[in-house]
Amino acid sequence: MTLKIENNSDSVLTFVQMSRTHSLTTEHLTVGYRTNRQDHAVAKALQLTVPVGQLICLLGPNGSGKSTLLRTLAGMQPPLAGDIQLLGHPLATLTASQRATQLAVVLTEPPYANLTAYDLVAMGRYPYTGSLGRLSEDDQRTIVEAMEVTRVQHFADRRVGTLSDGERQKVMIARAVAQDTPLLILDEPTAHLDVPNRTAILRLLQQLAHQHQRAVLLSTHALDLALQMADRLWLLHQGTIRTGVPEDLVLDGTLASVFAHEHENITFDLHAGMFRVTPSGGRTIGLSGPMPGVFWVRRALERVGYTVTDPSPGISSVCVSESSAPLRWTIKQASRSVDGQGIEALLQELSVN
Repeated sequence: MTLKIENNSDSVLTFVQMSRTHSLTTEHLTVGYRTNRQDHAVAKALQLTVPVGQLICLLGPNGSGKSTLLRTLAGMQPPLAGDIQLLGHPLATLTASQRATQLAVVLTEPPYANLTAYDLVAMGRYPYTGSLGRLSEDDQRTIVEAMEVTRVQHFADRRVGTLSDGERQKVMIARAVAQDTPLLILDEPTAHLDVPNRTAILRLLQQLAHQHQRAVLLSTHALDLALQMADRLWLLHQGTIRTGVPEDLVLDGTLASVFAHEHENITFDLHAGMFRVTPSGGRTIGLSGPMPGVFWVRRALERVGYTVTDPSPGISSVCVSESSAPLRWTIKQASRSVDGQGIEALLQELSVN
């Protein structure tokens, strides 16, 4: 597929997409900001690629420079050094209108509360409508398709200000989809959303990448969802980026090192794929039984200060015999064995013995 875009001098710039596997690449990129004619780099010598048909999640501690990197890749601020190639063309040489037909950006700015959802999505067609801003039948068809893909068509006539946070975010993504670009860049698209809405947004972006062959790059603090859904992670820390599939970056210790906390009792659990607070109560207890009961019993035991291990001679243990409600358990100690059901009753029994 070839896209032709008219620039300001009425010449034609041609992007050949079919032969490319990467929508964006960087060479020796340094990003940061300038104050008083001095450069302040937040990341240096970055060699990055954004493959077509993949969802990439950018992760990093607060203040590591994620937004600065995304704004630089989107052409919203200049790099301090190095080059960015968008579909094989230097990003710095493209006009704003040319970028807008190849790259859609969703930032965290407040949406347009007085517009209808349809009108906001229609803004994604402005790069194609010319100076008069008239929507053609093809433009209108694209808007409807974008709203259907993002599942927001049922509130097309509602004002954006009346939508929930999750609904507004989906409309903003629909606007980017209507822009019909090979690359989408999103800065914290799941910020301020509850867990179900965070999951729905990332699932939607994953589907856009896989089923509609878009390249999707986003920053997020939703580490658990990124580990589940991202095709690749970019881990930004102390001026460098480590990239790879999530599982490799977990198993080689990279993820844990990037998010290493100053407090020693917060560690990354390789088995659970999440950060845990290491119990400080000094008590050890064995645990066995079927999932998912064992998972939730372990959570409860660790919360009240137990270190949970496999059962072994010489320590008390809990055996979960039935995971479905009501959960059934047996406490085995040196001189006694107690049966019961429910996690609250389990904790009460342990607290009095």
